[in-house]
This record gives sequence, C-alpha cells and structure tokens, in this order.
Amino acid sequence: FFRELKYPTWLEPLRNAGWFDPEKNPLPYEAPDSPGYYRIPVWYGLEYVEKVAHQPECPIDLLVDIVDAIVDYTNDTGKGIENDSTNRRLIEIIGTFPVDRIGSKHITFMGTALKYGWVSRSIGETILPKLLSEGKKGLSLDLLKVMFDAKIVNRQIRPVMEEHWLKEVVKKQGQAIAELCGLEAAQIALARIRTLVDEGTYLFDIIEEIEAEPSYGPEQSYAELLVSFTCRLFHLASPNNIVETVQSLLKEAVTARRDHQDSKGSRSIFGLIALNTIAYHYDDLKELFWKWEGNPLEEYRWRFELYQLIQTYCFDFDERAIEQILHWIESCRYIVFAEDDDTRTKIVAYQKRQWLSALLGTGNEKVAAANQKYEQINPAKVEPPGRFTQIPSGAISQEATESLIRHPENNDGIEPPSGKINRITVTELSERSNTEIVQHLNDFPE
Repeated sequence: FFRELKYPTWLEPLRNAGWFDPEKNPLPYEAPDSPGYYRIPVWYGLEYVEKVAHQPECPIDLLVDIVDAIVDYTNDTGKGIENDSTNRRLIEIIGTFPVDRIGSKHITFMGTALKYGWVSRSIGETILPKLLSEGKKGLSLDLLKVMFDAKIVNRQIRPVMEEHWLKEVVKKQGQAIAELCGLEAAQIALARIRTLVDEGTYLFDIIEEIEAEPSYGPEQSYAELLVSFTCRLFHLASPNNIVETVQSLLKEAVTARRDHQDSKGSRSIFGLIALNTIAYHYDDLKELFWKWEGNPLEEYRWRFELYQLIQTYCFDFDERAIEQILHWIESCRYIVFAEDDDTRTKIVAYQKRQWLSALLGTGNEKVAAANQKYEQINPAKVEPPGRFTQIPSGAISQEATESLIRHPENNDGIEPPSGKINRITVTELSERSNTEIVQHLNDFPE
C-alpha cells in the first residue's frame, strides 16, 4: 500500500490515523533460521514519508512533527527503538528540512544514529554542507563533535562515522568549516585527540610527517586525518588568532614528556602540530621556535618536521640563528644503537651530519667546517632524520646491520649519552608492534 502512494496528500490523514506513531517503528528480530543474527525490518510507513519529503509541496510543519515524535520517543525503560533502516530514513528526511527547522535534538539523534547504522553519507554530504552554507555555526560545531566522535577498541581507534565519508567531509568542506567555525573547530579536533590519547591509543605516536596535501585515500588513518584536519584549520587561520594556542600546544607536549605524564598515550602529537603550524606561518610565529626551552633536536618524535623547518627557512637565518642551531647539534644527547666506542662515535657523527645537511645550502663556513669534520669520521651518504632512531648506512658494516635487524638479541641495549641502558631483549623487541616500540623509546630515562 505505502509503496503505491506518490504524493504528500496522504501524509496528514495517515498521521492522524496513527500510522507514523513511534510505537510502530519495528524492532529488529533474531532470524529464526540463523540464531544470533538479527534482521532489520522496514517501516513502510516511514518509507513513504521519506519519498514525499523531497517534494516541494510537502507540508514542512507536519513533516517536522512526525520526525520529532519519533526522535523524542522512549519506551518504558527510557530507551528509543534502534532500527538502522528507520534511522537512515529519518536522517534523509531531516536533510530536507529548511535549515531553521534543524535543531539540537536532531544533531543529538545523528550521533545516536551514527553509532548504530549507515547514515554517514547523508550527514556528510547533505546536512553539514547545508548548515555551513547557511551560517549555522553553533549547529555546525555540534555536528562536527558528533562526526569526529570515536572510541578505543583493542588499542585501535574506531570512529563512529565511516572513515570514507569523514575524509570526504574534510576534503570538500574543510574550507567552509575554517571560514565559519575557525579555531573553535580546531579545538574540537584537539579535544578529540586528547581524549583518545588519554584512553590509551599510541596511533598518534607513529605519525612522523603531516602531509601538506593529504591524499584522503584508504591508507590514511583516522588519527592522520584528525591531525591533518587540525593543521589545515591552523593554516587557514590568521596567525594572530592562533599564536597563543600554538604556544600552549608546544608547551603541553614538551612538559608532558619532561614530567613523564605520557603514562597511557603520548601528547607529543601536539608538538608536531605546533611545529607544522609554525613552519607554515613562519614569518609570524618564528619567535615560538627560537625561544624554545631546552634542545628541540632531542624531541625525536618531531625530528622530521624540525628538519623540514630548518631546511626550508635556513636562508632567512642570520648568523646568530645558525650559531644557535650549531649549538643544538653539538649539545644534543643522541640515542645510539651501539655499545663499542668506535661505532657510537660513527653514529653520532652521522646524526650530526643529518642536521648539518639542512644548513649546507647557506654556504656558512662554520656549517661547512663542522660537516667536513664529521664526514671524516663517517662518510656515509646522509638521509634526512626521521623520528625513529635508525642504524645509519656506513656506520657499521652491512653484515652487522642485517644481523641486528634479524637478531636483535645481539644488541644488548639502547644507550643514551648518560650511559644508562634501557635494556630490551631481541625476543621482546621483535615481538613488539611499532606503537609499543615508540612507547619503549619514550620511556628512556632523562
């Protein structure tokens, strides 16, 4: 019957007859032939409502009344009826509302629907763009909180919104989000990162580089998406509006590491975001870099971003700035995978040359002299520093390198310059994931 109806003229009489009452929303039921599996029945009455909702002559007041009654409904136990099919149709109908008829209750309902069903596309492609285009900042921010919600399951991040559609939102609506919501949207993303870090994920720790132009492809993780989205918002912001936030992020990351507050997850990602933003707005934010407390080269998780910043802006450095970087290079406490003095010396020389390579283009005599000095100790071809400590090519023989990779037990420990060894056996190292290795490195004694 309902599938034969084509026009909204039937909407009011059917509503008055109770066909759209919330109690008629069918419950999922266990398949009799497949115990443990549940089937999702279709509410054919609501299917008709969805069909006519797209027609211009559909009475909007009546449509809103029908939807709100279902959204507000709770049974005797205080719970609504969770039917994925119904939720999807309700989201589609809400997407036809004039923007001034969309309210906070609808945003809250979308959060519930995202957790239980396939509604990501409608929210990302229809509702958020409508709110943004009509300048509904408050509702847009509320919806962004819902869309970026996530939880930790077995140490992995599970976003409530399908990642494909979340990436589509960031790619297509990022500019509009920045223009309307600005720093407040960035704070939502940062708050989500903090929550996930506090809940114990290490997936932010393995982000080494923040891409200037993210691919938004399947290889991009939710953590990478969240970080690149945050940085994009900072890039599009006025530097004067973000200087305090960036300074606070940098301080938060450095303080957490020094005070060993990373008991569950690491806040170092905030330093990476801050450095990326400083590099993008270097002319306006460079003082945050040059007033660094301590030695930034010892923040191994940010080595790649630091290298890129130094290499990109080295031609703008005066003599005093270059002297400062040379001091950092010489005073840095390098992490070394070796035990004998000769190998340690070669590896340290290599790591110093890595940083010096970022300054070689300046033609500075002190830089060239230092590079020549360490090149005589270790002439291996230099690659830019990454965040993870590696055995540099040429520091030890190829055979020894392969032996350490295949048989970590031969490496008795990782020795920082203080002489203290954070010991780990080969078996332990080989059985650890990248994130666990990151945490091991993070636990080095100062």
